[in-house]
Amino acid sequence: MKKIYYKFEQYRDPKLPIYSSVQSNKNQLVSPHFHDDIEFLAVLSGAITLSIGVDQYVLQQGDIAILPPSVIHSATSNTVDASIRGLVFNLKKLQLPDFVTELHFASPYGIVLKSENLDSHIVASELFHAVEIYDSSSHGRIFELHGTIMNLLGILCNLNILTAEAAKKQSRIDPALQYIKENYMNGISVSDIAQTVNLCNDHFIRIFKEITAKTPAD
Repeated sequence: MKKIYYKFEQYRDPKLPIYSSVQSNKNQLVSPHFHDDIEFLAVLSGAITLSIGVDQYVLQQGDIAILPPSVIHSATSNTVDASIRGLVFNLKKLQLPDFVTELHFASPYGIVLKSENLDSHIVASELFHAVEIYDSSSHGRIFELHGTIMNLLGILCNLNILTAEAAKKQSRIDPALQYIKENYMNGISVSDIAQTVNLCNDHFIRIFKEITAKTPAD
């Protein structure tokens, strides 16, 4: 089976690994893809279906999805007025302090914040501030963007979306997640995946489910 997704790598300025755009007025708003960036996706109008791995979410105006690196995702419009704004940035390429790059998502598949959730408004305020700076041509744009991204990361930490505490546990199965991402289309088995982290099947399944809340088959 051929791969049905692609790796996204597009920055307006190669020296500034941040990208933002608006997608609207088409059924396939975002083709299936993945990247090494954190992504914020905000629904500006209408409704969409967001696919994250094998899960699907219906998002309305004001909803926000926050996605970790390496997660395959896509979006389709449910209404003719559907419009989304995306912001992606690469923590490692931004050369932020080491303690920032050691942060992990508490959920390996990210999180969806509905508009009625107060947390969504907190995130949206800083997100659209970052977008406003990105779209500007001010002399201090690069410095302001770095500062705003640090603020966004701080908000995510306060909301327990990002955490350093889960980093050690997460790192135990990172090779397995990478193996699944690269080989899921080849009919791999649980044994194949477990071998990547040197664990027996039962022990691997237990740890995998504890960290991801899903089974390897899911």
